[in-house]
Amino acid sequence: GVMSEKEQGIAPAKGISAVVDLAAGDDHVCALRKTGEVMCWGDDTLGQLGGGEGARVPRPTKVTGIDDAEQLAVGYLQTCVKRRGNRVACWGPDEDQSKPADVPELAGPGALGSGIYEICVLPPKGPVRCVGRGREPFPAGEIQVPKGAERLVHGGAGICIPSQSSDDGVP
Repeated sequence: GVMSEKEQGIAPAKGISAVVDLAAGDDHVCALRKTGEVMCWGDDTLGQLGGGEGARVPRPTKVTGIDDAEQLAVGYLQTCVKRRGNRVACWGPDEDQSKPADVPELAGPGALGSGIYEICVLPPKGPVRCVGRGREPFPAGEIQVPKGAERLVHGGAGICIPSQSSDDGVP
C-alpha cells in the first residue's frame, strides 16, 4: 500500500530559519543558513549528515564545526561546503568520513558541485578539479567548459556545467 507522510518520515523542517540554499541527496537534506551554518537531516547511516550519528535524524541538526560556509553541494551520499578562505570541507559517504574534513585538493576560488561520489570545483581559470570516493583525486578528463560557465550542477550520474548561452534554452 501507500505509506503516509508520517510513515515515510516526511515532516516540516521546524527550527530552521534564514536559509540561503537548500539541497537534497539520495535520502538527506542540508540547508545553508545566512550565518554560514549548515543544518542537515534525513539518513545518516553513511555519514552524510556530518554529525557522526549513524542513524536517521528527523529534524534539522547543525553540522558541528561548520559556521563559515559560503556554498553548499549535496550529492547522492555526501555533502560538501565551500568555506571562507576558499577551503572545502566534505563528509560522507563512508564511516571514516562521517564528520567534516578538509579537502585541500579542491581549495581555491570557484564553484563547487557534487555528483554521486565525486566532488568537483570549477575554478575561474584552469581545469575542473575533482575527487572521488575516499577523497582520491581523479582527472576530470577533457571537460568542455562553456564560455561564461559559473556553476556546477548535480546531474544524477554526474556533474553538469550549464551553458550561459541564451540560444540553448538553459538559463
